Amino acid sequence: MKKITPVFLLAAVLLLSGCASATKQLSKRLRGTWQITHYGIERPTARTVTGPATGFGSITFNKNGTGSADNASIFDNITSRAAQFNFTWSNTENIVVLKGEGASFSKSWIVVTNKKDHQVWKSTDGTNEVNTLELKR
Repeated sequence: MKKITPVFLLAAVLLLSGCASATKQLSKRLRGTWQITHYGIERPTARTVTGPATGFGSITFNKNGTGSADNASIFDNITSRAAQFNFTWSNTENIVVLKGEGASFSKSWIVVTNKKDHQVWKSTDGTNEVNTLELKR
């Protein structure tokens, strides 16, 4: 019994450290400025896909957990206003949480594709809509 406990403890530590490194990897990968290249909304009755196109704006993630979205009108459904939204962000190994101005901006996003120059995220607003956001460097 005594030999099993150290082995179990070592396995638990390794498992937990693996999760922490995946979280750190995503955090490091997100830092910097990304161009929003695609934004889509899927509903049970219809699919509205926007992109690829220019003009969706950019989103910047800072090391200190803050960031900004420039000219990203997709987050507040206003297409004629150029605005900058400041936000805070955090992440786990496959979820990015954005908190900022506006209800449609503040949400949790599931990371579907996590590459250093390409990200695809999905989220829902609780009203049977699935949002897809694609970011590229």
